[in-house]
Amino acid sequence: MKSYGLDFRGPILIERVATLPDHDPTDKGRIVLNNADGLVYIAGDSSWTQVGSGGTITSVFGRTTPAIVAQASDYDADQIDYDNSSSGLTATDAQAAIDELDTAIDNITNPLLFKGAINANSDFPTLPKFRMVGHTEF
Repeated sequence: MKSYGLDFRGPILIERVATLPDHDPTDKGRIVLNNADGLVYIAGDSSWTQVGSGGTITSVFGRTTPAIVAQASDYDADQIDYDNSSSGLTATDAQAAIDELDTAIDNITNPLLFKGAINANSDFPTLPKFRMVGHTEF
């Protein structure tokens, strides 16, 4: 598909118009929704080009009922992209991220997590003093 110099990584402005205007070379890259026919057009070098086939949606995932609504498994977790750039995970989809976290949890060898300074004489964290109700201070 020809991009007409647009950056498709960000928001795309689609202008609603009553009727498709006459083409002007300065319109190149302009995208409009034509209210007259309900179709989307993009301006090229010398003319408007219809985007898609237009018309009514009659089927989604093989369903053709009058009211097409979302159903279970229309989009599963393995179909949803996951950005791992700040998590340290290797997963690139939501299901793989869930599985990776589940495996990491299953592989925890010490279920107690401590927050505190490491004692210079051991590998164990220094725990703050605490008191159990009815007992002496530890």
